Amino acid sequence: MIRILLVDDEPAFLDLSKTFLELYNPNAEIDIADSAEKALSKLWNKAYDIIISDYAMPGMDGLAFLEKIRDMEIKVPFIMFSGKGKEEVLREVFEYDMAFHFQKQANPEIQFFELSQRIRQIMKEKWDDEMLHISRLALENCREAVCWLDINSRFININSAACELLGFSRQEMLGRSMKDLDREFKLEHWHYYWKELRREKHLLMESFVRRRDGCEIPLEINSNFVEYGSGEYNCAFLRDITERKIKEKELNLAQFSINNAPDAIFWVTKSGELIYVNDSACKLLGYSKKELLDLRFRDIDPAAGERRWKELWEAARKDKCCTFESFYSGRAGKAFPVESSLKHLSYANKEYLCVYSRDISKRLQADAEFRASEERMNLAIRGARIGAWDLNTLTDELVVSEDWLKILGYSTEEFGNTLEKFKQTLLHPEELADIERELRKHLEGKTPLYRAEHRLLRGNGDWIWILSYGEVVARDEEGRSLRMSGIHLDITEMHNNREALRQSNEKIKLLSNINRHDIQNQISIAAGYLGLIKSMNANGKMQSPSTPSPSSASILTPSILTPSILTPSTSTPSTSIPSTSTPSTSTPSSCPSVEAYLSKAIAAVNNIQRQISFTRDYQDMGVKSAEWQKVETVVNRAAEAFFHENLSLEVSTEELQVYADPLLEKVFYNLMENSKRHGKKVKTIRVSCRQAGTVCILSYEDDGVGISADLKEKIFEKEFGRNTGYGLFLIKEILDITGISIKERGVEGYGVRFDLEIPNKNYRLSTGTVLPYYKPA
Repeated sequence: MIRILLVDDEPAFLDLSKTFLELYNPNAEIDIADSAEKALSKLWNKAYDIIISDYAMPGMDGLAFLEKIRDMEIKVPFIMFSGKGKEEVLREVFEYDMAFHFQKQANPEIQFFELSQRIRQIMKEKWDDEMLHISRLALENCREAVCWLDINSRFININSAACELLGFSRQEMLGRSMKDLDREFKLEHWHYYWKELRREKHLLMESFVRRRDGCEIPLEINSNFVEYGSGEYNCAFLRDITERKIKEKELNLAQFSINNAPDAIFWVTKSGELIYVNDSACKLLGYSKKELLDLRFRDIDPAAGERRWKELWEAARKDKCCTFESFYSGRAGKAFPVESSLKHLSYANKEYLCVYSRDISKRLQADAEFRASEERMNLAIRGARIGAWDLNTLTDELVVSEDWLKILGYSTEEFGNTLEKFKQTLLHPEELADIERELRKHLEGKTPLYRAEHRLLRGNGDWIWILSYGEVVARDEEGRSLRMSGIHLDITEMHNNREALRQSNEKIKLLSNINRHDIQNQISIAAGYLGLIKSMNANGKMQSPSTPSPSSASILTPSILTPSILTPSTSTPSTSIPSTSTPSTSTPSSCPSVEAYLSKAIAAVNNIQRQISFTRDYQDMGVKSAEWQKVETVVNRAAEAFFHENLSLEVSTEELQVYADPLLEKVFYNLMENSKRHGKKVKTIRVSCRQAGTVCILSYEDDGVGISADLKEKIFEKEFGRNTGYGLFLIKEILDITGISIKERGVEGYGVRFDLEIPNKNYRLSTGTVLPYYKPA
């Protein structure tokens, strides 16, 4: 939308100018003023893209008006209209920045056609300058480290974030090469890397680079191939992944610890099915992992029949954790005593019992009941990963179980031994006031238990959510508390799931409101065009208003718009003048046909139908929890509505499973519908996957006409979808829920290629499956 301010002291010429400018510039918003003083008043309240002013005006002429505008520091392009004989005066116009001059002509069509071309040229130059300035600002202020390298691995540009990451100034970096940062850099590797980048257009890899201080840091390098002029460049985004590497190591260590834990660990469903066992469980019972997963819990614990299992389930569900003793039956058939701890867990909207079991044959031979009882308590604490604590409320001395300190990542010396140090160093400041209030209420006897949910700082700097329970176990004769004991329970996973569900619901509610707004706009459009049709007479002409205003009547007077004025001059080439027809004497141009208005009303109704369909699909997104889904099954199910003898589907995703929203099938359905609707010549659709660093690339390709480069980013925008359907916008929103990104990397004329980048935590493979792996040597 171009905003134009039109200034002229002649009302008839002002209206004529507005009419022609609106004709040649359909996207223009034109305001008028019949004096420079009124125009200045408008400029105080509204910003314009272009100002067009007459020169000879009473009071303040056009030149004085221009001087006033520049004094106000309004840097808007200014076009001066003048009559004949004013050229010597109007030379002064060019002394001002962004000022232009146009000579008034006898033929308004030619004059305003040329003026409109000049306006479009001015706006294009202005837009190009603004985009260049914005691009430079975006690069410099981007929080991501960004650098540009040429084909010889030399740095030709780098932003402030990259300078801070690498420790060099911009002047020091320019002219350096990757060889200065990577001690293992080899030119032949770089040539291979550049060849792959030119072919793939985008590469994601990990490497180690040396900072100025000499230390090496791991980086994730997101490389993008760019051609500009006759040169080839690499626009690379650098990200320090030191913390991620540490977390991956911790995760692998945790998984190794579980698999090699001395206790047998079972994950059991409500119906008693075993869905996970560790190595100790296999060793305890004498089965392989595959054999054990084919059994039910009652097969290894005959006493856990339907009634007993129900009692155990309800007890664990009520108390979150319970312990029982039983006899397990292994492969050898001989029963042996075990002690088991049950922990009730909810994950992905399903309930499980995590059973920690160990053989207690030797322990039952002992006579010391106290030691046996103490051991059972320790087993329960260690198995359920619960932290026990004891507080002397008189001395403020705090004792925490060693197992809980290990889970948190602290030594006894680092943790300290006072409640005050615990509060100041480990508790999150936002919850500190609430914790102190709840603790004070219980110590004063106002509540039977102390209970609080809050964050706790681990030794590695991560915040975890815990549920803290406590109770005063000793008071003096006057009722003052002496000692308090309690536990900490890690509820980070439960809290994150709850927060993710809340955010998804808020997101759905927000976008539903936006869609209702869009539908209302389309209803207004349809109603407006139907109203215009209703106001037409039997001949398809717009009926005249009952009481026309003086200004509008003067515009329609034949003396102002005569056929001689509207007819192009014979001395001017016809190719330079827009095609027009001679108007009637009653109106300057014919009204649009009923069919044209009806088509626009129907288009608005079709938009409403697409928006309603989009809302219906969108309302289910994010409501159900994400789940593991086999890609091959999802793709084949989505394809059932599309494939026949003229269209083939090739799926090569091995045993890949993806953790995603249940609407993943809708993602592939919409991609196939997009191929069918816009691909024109699609004969084959291929779905494949490959490894790229720590992520998995799941690719959807067809052999249709592809997508032009200028639309690759726009196709996922909601505003773009209003005209072409919301399918691709919906796809991006579905994938965003679980952190999966999507980009279009096809080549126009050869088909589309949508790449889904799946984070490491969101995909898995069956044992022995290996994906194709692409990484520069």
